[in-house]
Order: sequence, then structure tokens, then C-alpha cells
Amino acid sequence: MEHNKQPPPGFPLPSQSHQSYTDAIDAEVFQSFVAAMGGDDDPAWVRDLVETYLDDASRLMREVREAVDQQQPAALQSAAHSLKSSSAQLGAMTLSGLSKELETRGRNGTMEGTPEIVGQLETIYAQVHTELSERLQTL
Repeated sequence: MEHNKQPPPGFPLPSQSHQSYTDAIDAEVFQSFVAAMGGDDDPAWVRDLVETYLDDASRLMREVREAVDQQQPAALQSAAHSLKSSSAQLGAMTLSGLSKELETRGRNGTMEGTPEIVGQLETIYAQVHTELSERLQTL
């Protein structure tokens, strides 16, 4: 499975003016993940894990958007919870934090303000997708 350097269709491209992709992924957390998964001994395994994350995160992003668009707090809580946890493992800390906020709002049934948070989430996800795709090339 090969990932190109562009985020999936429908996700905004990050601004090139002042945003650095290195802000999307915490390098220390990502390196810890690679080491814990045996990246030095089996880089193909780590590439598979990152590719699986990218596939799953794309699906979860769609589920988050649909839950907000359809005003379904339980669906929002579920999708945001999964996205939060997996993103944190790879070092996408901002994405994880926004997902946590959406998870909490879904749990509390508070949908007010969620479209704005989802907009931020989509922008950060595009950056995460691009940076992880680039990092796949070096594993």
C-alpha cells in the first residue's frame, strides 16, 4: 500500500506560508513509537502500522464529520475516541487533543461549536497525513 504526499480528497491543504509540517507530529513521540514497534529491526512492520493508521484515521475523520453534520453525539464520541488514542501513539498530539475535545462534547451531548473544532481537526489532519506520508519514505 503506497500513500502519496497529498491528504485524502475533501481535506484542506495546510497553508504553506507559515506552517511547518514538523509541527504536526511530535518527533520524540514518533521515534519512541518506531523504537517500541521494532523499527530498527523491522522497518516494514512500522511502515505497515503507519499506513494502517493513515487508512483508519481517514475513515475516522469521515465518521467525525458525518456525526457532526447529522448531530449524532454518540457517533461523535466513538469516532473521536478512536482517533484520539491512535493519533497520540504516533505523536499527532494536536490532533489527539482536538479529538479529545470532540469526544468530551459527544459524551456530554454538546454539539454546539463542534463544526468549528472539526474544521481545525481537518486542517491538522491534513498536516499529519502529509508528514507521516513523508516519514514513511525514510523508514
